[in-house]
Amino acid sequence: MKLILSRKGFDSGSGGGASLITTNNDLISLPIPDDPGVGHPTSYNQISSAAGNLGPIVSTLTNGKIRGTYLAHLDPDLDKCSLSRAPGNWAPAFGQRDKAAAPHLDNYNVGVGDLFIFFGWFCRYDLTAGKPIKGAVDLHVIFGWLQIGNVFRNNDISSSLTILNVIRSALRQLIHSSRRQRLFPLRCYLGDSTSQAHVFENCD
Repeated sequence: MKLILSRKGFDSGSGGGASLITTNNDLISLPIPDDPGVGHPTSYNQISSAAGNLGPIVSTLTNGKIRGTYLAHLDPDLDKCSLSRAPGNWAPAFGQRDKAAAPHLDNYNVGVGDLFIFFGWFCRYDLTAGKPIKGAVDLHVIFGWLQIGNVFRNNDISSSLTILNVIRSALRQLIHSSRRQRLFPLRCYLGDSTSQAHVFENCD
């Protein structure tokens, strides 16, 4: 088994700050903003977390620069309960369409059975005050993982409408799977079931 570290969530360039650890020690990775007209229409207001709806949270933490109505790039998608979903219409998923990253993973034969470990930049916030807790330090924290059960590549997705529908069903919230925008991923990594992904919800 190979272990692949992947940094995800808010940073200084996308989001303008850190993801948050609440005063209750809830660990909330904030997905970066999506580009309008590129991905699926999933807004922060549609995403649930242990600390509540992400819309008001991102609006508070960014002083309104990112509003709840803005589109969110929910990738990786590790938590079935983060969105309202049709029964059976979900699998844990991670997409890569970067021309450097995906071939790099191929060069190391990353595939079924290997494990993505996701980490990000976090800081302890007081959501009531809308700012970091006094004395809070920046942390890099592992917030989730996904064990690969299937790998789909460009040709797998674009060559068959049946395969495409399977991918769109499992990855419906990821920018990489939008046939309407004709942005096919170089790679889509899926878990077979909820047992092949996990999100850590508490930071002690």
